[in-house]
Amino acid sequence: MKFSKITEAFEKLDQTQKTLEKTDILAELFEESGEQLPQVVLMCTGTPFPAWKDMDLGVSSKTLVKIISKATGRSEKEVEKEWKEQGDLGLAAQTMVEKKTQQRLMSQEITVQKAFERMQKVAEMESEGLNSSVNQDKKQKELADLISSSEPREAKYLARIIINNLRLGVGEGTIRDALSEAFFDGKHTGDIQKAYDFSNDFAEVAKASREGLEQVNSLELELYRPVKSMLAKNVDTIEEGFEEVGEPASINYKYDGMRAQIHVKEGQVKVFTRRLDDVTEQFPDVVEAVEENIESDNCILDTEIVGYDPEDGGMIPFQRLSKRIKRKYEIQKLKEEIPVEVRPFDLIYLEEPILQRPYRDRWEKLASVVNEQEEEMKLVDNDITSEAERVQEMQQASLSDGHEGIMMKNLQAEYKPGNRVGYMVKLKPVMETLDLAIVGAK
Repeated sequence: MKFSKITEAFEKLDQTQKTLEKTDILAELFEESGEQLPQVVLMCTGTPFPAWKDMDLGVSSKTLVKIISKATGRSEKEVEKEWKEQGDLGLAAQTMVEKKTQQRLMSQEITVQKAFERMQKVAEMESEGLNSSVNQDKKQKELADLISSSEPREAKYLARIIINNLRLGVGEGTIRDALSEAFFDGKHTGDIQKAYDFSNDFAEVAKASREGLEQVNSLELELYRPVKSMLAKNVDTIEEGFEEVGEPASINYKYDGMRAQIHVKEGQVKVFTRRLDDVTEQFPDVVEAVEENIESDNCILDTEIVGYDPEDGGMIPFQRLSKRIKRKYEIQKLKEEIPVEVRPFDLIYLEEPILQRPYRDRWEKLASVVNEQEEEMKLVDNDITSEAERVQEMQQASLSDGHEGIMMKNLQAEYKPGNRVGYMVKLKPVMETLDLAIVGAK
């Protein structure tokens, strides 16, 4: 498929704010995509890579200015001026390609496959850590050649995809509904959503949708492929919390730590952040704690990693802990300065996916595989109760210990990746209202 075909659809999407019209435009595009449907769908998400893959082009807006300059022969100052006037690097790229001073003798039309493979090549260079100035130039040249070969409107969307900012108002729900309309006459959106929740990969979901409902329903949670974390709603009162999650409820402490999804596959551990970044190398102590204290060779734990002061054992704020997340050097030094403890609170895979089982069952299985060890691995502070007074006690105890409060969880609920469905809620600290009188002023 020619990239111009995607560009035509994007132009139509850009001209409407109506969700149903966007769905129809995408459905038509998906039907016409043939074997290239997986790549087309990824492009429509604004990135050529599935959400779970730790791949990135590593291109900032400033770097894209350089790429557009190299692609068009215009100066960086000209590109920046156009960017400032338009407020969009995609539109700046379109204008610069229209004005470009460098013309190719033999220009070929860009295909979806060519654009996809070029971006894949650059992302692989990024993941291999090729950060020297020479290799940065190579990456920029690869993308500049792509933009240089494009028509102005194609350049607009290529530039936006390069920096993951498509600006078309197309969300996951729109893509899901478009796949439903294209291949199932608008039916089975629930099956498609479930397949995406489990796989975290619209390319695979698209391929399966084209093959039929049986293939869609065959997509499952996989080890080393992180899924989005289930999210909590905020509530203001204990009564509101019980209304959301039911009685009795599981009450957990909410720590000021890093949400981490920990995968164990055949005994090998990987650690992913809430944003699905692989931070295994940054947290060797977490790997050790899991290897020593989790009695399963194949599982996925949902956890909070909390930092503590090595001198007095007191919990430290996330702001200090976050220093470890992106660090590539002096990892051992930071490990000693900011030690951590793993606090598991859910289990969504144990030899097979179990995220559709009730939370009470998942908690019991979690407790059965965790060997608690102080300052290494401990289950979250937890109780099951229907009593508001007990919830209040735990809330106050959590806050007194320097934590963020408590979570209230539905014991019968499944695990819904990426959703705030009311299966768990966060109880905000109640700020006491004070009656004050002004007694003096300067």
